[in-house]
Amino acid sequence: MRKLTLLFILLAVNSATASISWESVAETIKTDSAEEPLLFTFVGKNTGAETVTIKELRESCPCVEAMADKTKIVAGESFIVAAEFSPFEIGGTQRQRIMVHFEGADRPEILTVTVELPELIGIEPKRLFWNAKEEPAPQKIEITLAVENGVELGDVYAMDENFSTSLVPESGNTYTLTVTPEDLSVSRPASVMVRFSVDGREMRTLIPCMIGDRNPFEFSFDLAIPRPSGAQIKDSILRSGQIELQGADLKLGQRPEKENSVSESEQ
Repeated sequence: MRKLTLLFILLAVNSATASISWESVAETIKTDSAEEPLLFTFVGKNTGAETVTIKELRESCPCVEAMADKTKIVAGESFIVAAEFSPFEIGGTQRQRIMVHFEGADRPEILTVTVELPELIGIEPKRLFWNAKEEPAPQKIEITLAVENGVELGDVYAMDENFSTSLVPESGNTYTLTVTPEDLSVSRPASVMVRFSVDGREMRTLIPCMIGDRNPFEFSFDLAIPRPSGAQIKDSILRSGQIELQGADLKLGQRPEKENSVSESEQ
């Protein structure tokens, strides 16, 4: 009886796991500049005996657009997941993930894309979170400029009236930014805009600010992450002042359908 129970457990585990092997699950591109999106490709293979189906591709950031050349992969067949990564102008090492969800699998396959750029401006921490059940205390961010690369700081301001900011210079290339929320019952997405220039060329980056009961920046595969609707994404883009990203022109095949599917021009 014990052996039969163990057999059933093993069968259940196997049925919840896609038999996929990858030539690589992490790719890195090192470049001096990234004015155009960078292309990453991952080659996978169905090593099982049954056909598997890609149910969905999810990216950890709207700056990544991923697609597969096919959604149904028969036994022994290979497939490609390609991704365009538009790194932020802030520079430095930037890493994002692509979650490949297969039908019947409990957990997604994880692919990692990394871009290594010269760091023009250092921001630490890069995002802020306030627990809605606590007091609206100020949080501090350290901004460091790569002055040797001709970087100069411009305007720094909150893009939501619920937040206030103050900037204090600490040295020739270091500043302390203080961000304070007014009302922690306001849970809409917000950002602090940081404008800077490199040899006269205007650039900008955003510091996400979130209020809620759970920190969305603490990623866990055990949490059910709701897919935002197209209206929510568009509203977030308009609030943060970002430019809409155009869909990747990879010609590799149809992107799998998503719940609350949106067009390819999201960020």
